[in-house]
Order: sequence, then structure tokens, then C-alpha cells
Amino acid sequence: MLETTAPLTTASPSVRGRLKIATTAAHARLDTLAKRFDLSTRTAYAEFLSAHAAVLIPLEQMLAENRVVDVLADWPERSRSSALMRDLDILRADLRAAPVPSFATEAEMFGVLYVLEGSRLGARMILRSIDENTVNGATHYLRHGGAKVWPSFLDALESSCDVAANFPATLDAALTTFEIFEHAFGAELQVAA
Repeated sequence: MLETTAPLTTASPSVRGRLKIATTAAHARLDTLAKRFDLSTRTAYAEFLSAHAAVLIPLEQMLAENRVVDVLADWPERSRSSALMRDLDILRADLRAAPVPSFATEAEMFGVLYVLEGSRLGARMILRSIDENTVNGATHYLRHGGAKVWPSFLDALESSCDVAANFPATLDAALTTFEIFEHAFGAELQVAA
């Protein structure tokens, strides 16, 4: 009797899967820094948002200047700079800006966007630990975007021909973005100490 087995499939992993694996260490380092902020106090929460703003605002400005709207047509609805500045204003927090490189290709922009869009998922979890009264309702940034934002981003990421052809550029941009956030978080924690 002959044994038959199903042929092994070698489906290539998704772009998201490849990025997730390749950025695991960078993501873990950033999460470790983020956990050092005591989000139960208004001051530490303001410092936490200031660290985000130092990177997110200049990155979003750079993306807009490089026509990210051609990559993600709903970019104006995705941009969180205004929500973040509103929260910083409520908290009377400092606004600093980190230097950011220019990411002009579609592949590079998707690397940056992978980090920025992924941070929305973390924001939802952080929101659960925030006392709205303590922070005077300054949660516009953490609340920004609906449930369909991440899946629609993943659809765009996976269907990008430029990302498929230039994955190393996408990965480099994602790792650089994590590094810029790490630096900003570390700097904010030093200022607060």
C-alpha cells in the first residue's frame, strides 16, 4: 500500500509577519522604556505624551511633505499630530521635536507607517490604565482612529509592490523609527529624573 501525503506548502510569510519578527527586539526595548513612565500621575503622563510628540509630529510632517497621501489615501484621517497637540495643550506639556530623516520612497514610508500605525494598538491598551480625571480628559491621541484603521493599513502594506520589491528599505525605515522613539523616550525619562 502506497502512503500519500499532502505536499508541503512554502507560502511566503506576510510582510507584516516578516516585519514583526525582524523588529521584535526593537519593539521590546521601546516597550521597556514606555513602562518606566508612571501613567497614574498627570506629570508622568504628560512626559509620556511629550516623548511621543517629539517623534510622531515631525515624522507625520515629513510623511505629508513626501506625499504619503499617495500611499494611503486616508492619511488625513490617520494623522494624529493634531490630537496629540490638543492633549499636550490640555496638560500644558512641553513640545520637543526630534530630528527625523526623510523617508521618501513608498517602501520606506511603509516602514515608518508600520511603527506609527502599530502604536495605535498599544495606545488602546494604555488607555485602559489611564484615569480620565487625573489627565483632564487628555486622551484624544490614545483614542484616535477606529477599529478598521489597522486592518486597512495591513491591506495597503501587503498589496504594495514597492514594499515587495524593496523589503529591506521597509525594514530599515521601521527599525530607524523604533530607534528614534527609543531615543526620545530615554531623553524624556532623563529630563524627568
